[in-house]
Amino acid sequence: MTTYLGIDLAWGVRARTGLAVLDETGRLVASCSVRTDEEIAAFVEAASPQDCVVAIDAPLVVPNLTGRRVCEALVSREFGPYDAGAYPANRSNPHFDPPRALSLARRFGWEIDPAVQPGRGAVAIEVYPHPAMVTLFGLATVLPYKARAGRDLESLRAAFLQLFAHLERVCDATLQLSTSTRWRELRESVRTAGRKSELGVVEDEVDAILCAYLAWLWGRRDPGMRVLGDVTTGYIVVPGHPTVPPARAPRVRASAAAAREVVVSEMVVREHRITVPVDRAHPDRYPPIEVFAREILDPARPDLPLLLFLQGGPGGQGPRPGPTGWWRTALRTHRVVLLDQRGTGRSSRVDGRLVAGLMPQDAADYLACFRADAIVADAEDLRRTVYGGQQWSTLGQSYGGFVTLTYLSRHPQALTACYVTGGLPGLHADAEEVYRRTYPRQLARNAELAARHPQDVELLGRIADRLAVGDVVLPNGDPLTVRRLQLLGMSLGMSTGVDDLHWLLDTAVGPTGEPTDAFLAEVATRTGFDANPLYAVLQEVIYHQGARAGGWAADAERARWAELGPGHRPLRLTGEGFFPWMFEEIRALRPFAAATELLAARTEWPELYDTARLAANEVPVAAVQYTRDPYVDLDLALGTADAVGNLRVWVTDEHLHDGLRVAGDTILPRLIELAT
Repeated sequence: MTTYLGIDLAWGVRARTGLAVLDETGRLVASCSVRTDEEIAAFVEAASPQDCVVAIDAPLVVPNLTGRRVCEALVSREFGPYDAGAYPANRSNPHFDPPRALSLARRFGWEIDPAVQPGRGAVAIEVYPHPAMVTLFGLATVLPYKARAGRDLESLRAAFLQLFAHLERVCDATLQLSTSTRWRELRESVRTAGRKSELGVVEDEVDAILCAYLAWLWGRRDPGMRVLGDVTTGYIVVPGHPTVPPARAPRVRASAAAAREVVVSEMVVREHRITVPVDRAHPDRYPPIEVFAREILDPARPDLPLLLFLQGGPGGQGPRPGPTGWWRTALRTHRVVLLDQRGTGRSSRVDGRLVAGLMPQDAADYLACFRADAIVADAEDLRRTVYGGQQWSTLGQSYGGFVTLTYLSRHPQALTACYVTGGLPGLHADAEEVYRRTYPRQLARNAELAARHPQDVELLGRIADRLAVGDVVLPNGDPLTVRRLQLLGMSLGMSTGVDDLHWLLDTAVGPTGEPTDAFLAEVATRTGFDANPLYAVLQEVIYHQGARAGGWAADAERARWAELGPGHRPLRLTGEGFFPWMFEEIRALRPFAAATELLAARTEWPELYDTARLAANEVPVAAVQYTRDPYVDLDLALGTADAVGNLRVWVTDEHLHDGLRVAGDTILPRLIELAT
């Protein structure tokens, strides 16, 4: 007797896995959803004899270290126009090294080569429900039954009921769904669901039932079953070819509502501006400012849901989109809104000239209005005025994760999902605690530099000895002191930082032992903050909540580490910390000196996070945290993950703080999957 198993397999054990089994006639016998490998094993052992055919919705054969598999390219080429393209799988993702599906097959002795004919022992194949639905049901596009940005409860319910109707129309003769008690229970769960999360419980089980039907087709050697790829490079089995043309969206046309619309690198780029008060509690205290946002979209998909990108920093402008970058991945599923946070980029800019025109206390009060709470309020104004109140999801990189938690604290109804990369802050951690935890990680990065490029550490010492004389100046006239040289260590927080610093030092010193002009110019750029002075001004301010003692947290912590002194050899480089002397020695920061001193001394600050609301959060949140990140402490991040409802976190040592920039094509799809 042969049975047929369907497994909608989660990549990791924290997510649900759907399971279904059919008897030898194809009748649905049982289905459920579980989480752990042991629960999966118990179901398999109870439901399946030695001879079985298993269809698994999860990567099964993943030999490639990076990129995507050939089978995924083939699926995307044929089914992408139906919005049924495949996510990339490679072994840079720990879930696929080895793939969980492969481990399951080995555990039960399932053959995984599609060349092995069913009926000769147990065999397993990889399938993908979305292309299967397109071919089996004659769809022009996939059914929107999965929780995604912009889909509310009622639209998901309607899509689920459509899916049920298609399954009953096409598969009932085999599965006998009309007589299945469990199928009626699933239908009732969809009909009565009061939250999207309740539909998510049903989703995995229904996908598993479809997978079991595909296993039955494969076991019966249905002639329509096709293998895209092979057992060497990876494969996906699909049931036939599409029978209807894909639903193609109309191309974007210029809109009078957008201030400006252009095409750049095959993307439509729209520009939006809104006017907002600086201080919402006292809107007449300062002149209003402009906030600028750039919307990008695939011209073939103009009606996708919105994804708001929350930039890291603080004080950094939104990215300028080009032919490569994480946004290329995001544009497959979203229109992307790139916000220039207040005071940056093309939003009304805060620089030394503006601050110099204010009295120190007025300047400090003004700058205190540029924290996460104000950024969230600006985003809400943008959402309501430009997008008519349409919900959106968010992607927060680094400091953007801080802003995300403020957004969830204040306006969760605006959000459909939140993705965070390297940016879960400690909800109660002050700046002092953050630096106590992160300084040792920066010293560890110094050790990595010494281990990989010991000659660079010796060279840094020689340069520092030369600078200690006190007569070396940068092209803009700033003195180049040893402690400013140490600021080059900020790049060590990035995955390419060690090698980047190595190549900077490669031409740092000329034949006479003097720093070269090229090196001095690069140091001036990297440590000058001309483009982002708010990064320095607000770096500690972003942590302040409630009552505090006042003072410079990074400077106080640095004083506890003798090896970070400018006279210590070997010279150690500092990280993402800002010190009072910088507002004296660095030209772009000098106008901020008095105001920044007042901000450091301030002892009362508004709360940024509503911990009770975060604990009760229902918005899906998916975060990735990096174990060796020198700038965001992992333990604080995991504590926050435990304290926020409906938050899933993926911990990896594959990247440092710039994971989204260097591996966005891997990280973003993984986070979207986690959030569903």
